[in-house]
Amino acid sequence: MHFQRFDLNLLVALDALLEEKSVSRAAERLFVTQPAMSGSLQRLRERFNDPLLVRVGRVMELTPRARALISPVREVLLRIQSTLENEPEFDPFSVKRTFRLAVSDYVATVLMPSLMQALEQEAPGVSLNLVPVGDLSLDELKSGRIDLLIRALIDPLHEARHLTDDIQTRDLFVDDWVCATCRDHPELQQLTELSRELYIRLPHLALNLGRNSPMLEELARAQMSLNLDIRATAPNFLSLVMMLPGSRYLVMLPRRLALQVASNVPLSLWPAPVSIPVLQERMLWHVRDETDLGHHWLRQRVAILGAGLMASESSAAAASQEQQAALLV
Repeated sequence: MHFQRFDLNLLVALDALLEEKSVSRAAERLFVTQPAMSGSLQRLRERFNDPLLVRVGRVMELTPRARALISPVREVLLRIQSTLENEPEFDPFSVKRTFRLAVSDYVATVLMPSLMQALEQEAPGVSLNLVPVGDLSLDELKSGRIDLLIRALIDPLHEARHLTDDIQTRDLFVDDWVCATCRDHPELQQLTELSRELYIRLPHLALNLGRNSPMLEELARAQMSLNLDIRATAPNFLSLVMMLPGSRYLVMLPRRLALQVASNVPLSLWPAPVSIPVLQERMLWHVRDETDLGHHWLRQRVAILGAGLMASESSAAAASQEQQAALLV
């Protein structure tokens, strides 16, 4: 197989240049000298008959030809990497590998501890690099910057518009919602339940994962024509929880997370007085990793743990009700 005498090592340099838009940063990323990277850029310019990077004011910008190369070049390199890493047999106990996962603080709290225990027992050489879920998580999954994405399916129509055929999905587990307030909330001291009217009147804190992710309260307002007073938003649940003590705020939390944090933070938990769709957590990965035995093993472990949460739901329901009743004021 011939590539018109093209040095395939230049693809690595091209990928770095396309992402960094800087010769010096691309050189630092690949641990080569700046003159060496400048030489690679010159060879690439000659091969593609295009400047690829041009100076616009004080910064370097990609030419249209360079922008068109971003996805194909990254995909070729990822498939080469996957081919080289894909062992004919996979022994989790002896493999050395790091997986990069994008998860919410909710998933990190309720699922990751069990996964870490499983890795310690079954795959001590496997490590995880967790990053927060955000607007760019799906793009990072497609580009190979993350290996696995676990996020909530809050709005199915929104999800359907953004998923493409190269993304695989699997539902993991569901959770319902409770309202959380500080334990000494001045308007709730003598109450045994939270009414719909009071829920609407109290100031709210809300989760906001980014401009491309609808907030739960936005969906509630749209579905039930609620006019909620949202005083602050944050990109994760735990930040919202830490704003509650000593305040009049109310925040909607997944039940599993609420029960865990309420044992350490002085909270009162209340059944939600409005109908909110259940929280469906879903695992997403790129089709290029479908046959990667290590990736497949990790997906199976995550799926088993997710199913375990659901299997224990019925047996834990009574205990959860007792615990919540003890927390209610």
